[in-house]
Amino acid sequence: MDIEQAIAQAHLICVDVTENHNKFWSAWVLENGDLFVEYGRVGSTTQSKLHSIGSINIATSKMNTLVKQKQTKGYQVATIVNSKSLDYSLLPNSSVIQEEIEDIQQQWKRMETFSLIRFHPDTGQFRSLSGSLSADVVPIARSLLNQVQIHYRRGDDEFIAAVEAYIRVIPMRSAAKLNAHDLLGSRLKLSQQAELLDTLEQCLNQVDRIRALIQSTLSGGDRSTWLSWGIVPEAIPTELADDGRSIALAWY
Repeated sequence: MDIEQAIAQAHLICVDVTENHNKFWSAWVLENGDLFVEYGRVGSTTQSKLHSIGSINIATSKMNTLVKQKQTKGYQVATIVNSKSLDYSLLPNSSVIQEEIEDIQQQWKRMETFSLIRFHPDTGQFRSLSGSLSADVVPIARSLLNQVQIHYRRGDDEFIAAVEAYIRVIPMRSAAKLNAHDLLGSRLKLSQQAELLDTLEQCLNQVDRIRALIQSTLSGGDRSTWLSWGIVPEAIPTELADDGRSIALAWY
């Protein structure tokens, strides 16, 4: 089974603190007409199921039906972007660019404990289960974190709503019970997230600088991978993304 060769695919997420939801769901229509599904809690063991169907049309129809069912339960659909392996030999100044990319990896390694966002050097993107992050995500996240800071001492419904909005944009690892106070209910945790956003902004700016350097030095060969390095695909807004996060999120 090779999901990389899937005929069609869909990816969804669901975050709801009050209902203890922090979940993902993905599906692939395989070349043999079967439907493969993965699902589970963010940061926990992934579960999977193979629907033996044997028809691409029927499998696609079943996947679309399941997507609609999930959407009625609060899941959000994201878009898909594919990546390719990097070939540094296509770049005259490959050693400089490679060092810059490795520097981003080192900077972000310190922050990985505080979120489920990961840097992918093959595409120059910061990604999580909720999608690829552009520079637009930082001011959005800071605004949401500010709302958490305003309400965190009270621990009321407004605090829970603020935490829920924030972790939709900056996904965080949670315990089996999704507890807003455990995630962002202290000065230390708020400070860690503020530092994470500062680092994310610095790294995204560095991605832009590397991309400019790449564009100025490309010559010959199959350059398609490098031409798209560091580009975050345009997100598709949905009716569920009413807090601005659709501006900055796109599925990888």
